[in-house]
Amino acid sequence: MKSRMTMLLGVFFLVLQLAACGGGGGGSSDDGGNRVPGDTVAPSVLSTNPVHSSTAADINRAITVTFNEAVDPDTITSNSFLVDKATGGIVTGTVAYDAASRTATFRSAVNLATSTTYVATVTNAVEDLAGNTLSKDYTWQFTTAAPPEVNAIDTTPPAVLSRFPAPNAISVAPNAVISVTFNEPIDPFTINKNTVTLQGASSIPGTVSYVGTTALFKPASDLKAGTVYTVTVAGTIKDLAGNSMGAPVVWSFTTGNQADVQSPQVLSVSPPDGAVNVPTDSSLVANFNEPIEPFEFGVIDGRPVAVTFNDSYTTFSLKPTAGLKAGVTYNARIQVSDQAGNRMDEPYVWTFTTAP
Repeated sequence: MKSRMTMLLGVFFLVLQLAACGGGGGGSSDDGGNRVPGDTVAPSVLSTNPVHSSTAADINRAITVTFNEAVDPDTITSNSFLVDKATGGIVTGTVAYDAASRTATFRSAVNLATSTTYVATVTNAVEDLAGNTLSKDYTWQFTTAAPPEVNAIDTTPPAVLSRFPAPNAISVAPNAVISVTFNEPIDPFTINKNTVTLQGASSIPGTVSYVGTTALFKPASDLKAGTVYTVTVAGTIKDLAGNSMGAPVVWSFTTGNQADVQSPQVLSVSPPDGAVNVPTDSSLVANFNEPIEPFEFGVIDGRPVAVTFNDSYTTFSLKPTAGLKAGVTYNARIQVSDQAGNRMDEPYVWTFTTAP
């Protein structure tokens, strides 16, 4: 009898809600360490970089872990976020926490060794703002790139991969959220209200958040209809190796007259519902009738899996690093929001079975 597994794809209504509470900039928080009354749910790990079982990791890049809710910054320390060699040997480094993106960052004191497997651990000493600890230690591993060492060092500046609204777009919903996706993970401390800005006749106030490889700018109120707005992404934004973009990225769009109030709809998924003998190296893909607000993760076989979007944000895909399990029936579930924040009323659910 085949076993059954459940995967969650794009549980973004949770991610969006929490990210939007982070305020206008990286490295700052309005929480001030205040306890949240009535919360008895343990925090959990949302995603990591590098991802579990990944290979060819650059030896000079920071290691990050993102939580599903705000955590107490006083509990993010070098004793609660540890990196060791799999064969033994503690890695020394510094640990910092960015409240806006709910991300902890470990920076090694020296470059990691090439062709080496490392184990990263976030211990259950980490607490959320209500004092709930992680239910257990969270551990993942990754392997660095092979020598020569020069090829294992990231010296390439990050670049903008896609953006919404698209350059020169017209009839953009006045309640849309602005998105800019990078080609690699970004240092969350460099994503803030000073590095991602929106300008109309004057500067537009809003909140800036960061999920996965995407920065989101949410205006404080709906934009004016029939108006040209300009987005600027500063060249001071850095990747996890400290490389700056260099030149800023600037583009404009024009709003329409009508706000977007319709929930997104799934047009197709792959593997399709009821599929059997699905190859274990398959990606999970979903197509929508409109641009989706980027989210950070899916959960497959109990592990967070990074999500990638196409240029128009109408398609996303997930590919587990180690592949799907063989001979397993998966129950997949999607519930996402569009770029205006309209969430699907009901989750989209489908089933497929991998090859034995």
